[in-house]
Amino acid sequence: MSDRIKKALAISARAFFVTILLGSLVACSDQGTNLNNPMDVYQTYCFACHDTGAASAPVLSNRDFWQAVSNDRERLYRVTIKGFKAMPPKGTCFDCTDQQLTQVVDWIIDQP
Repeated sequence: MSDRIKKALAISARAFFVTILLGSLVACSDQGTNLNNPMDVYQTYCFACHDTGAASAPVLSNRDFWQAVSNDRERLYRVTIKGFKAMPPKGTCFDCTDQQLTQVVDWIIDQP
């Protein structure tokens, strides 16, 4: 097996592990989350990766990144709803509506 294939498999395995781990964490922590409050949704479903950079997620505190991508909110909404790379669809908030998820994206972008 080539080094390139080994590297791709290792990355896929890590992404799968992170997704399973986050899903387990969310299953234990989503009791009482107000899905109409973007900050509550973020703190329940998004913070594990977006506060730490786990699975190469852009961190909330990287305001330069969020400012740079804020002009293409439609793409950010689509990525949030459909998933992207290691980020699972809906960021594991499977009870969230698309509108609730777009509110979370807007909340993230609008942070000071």
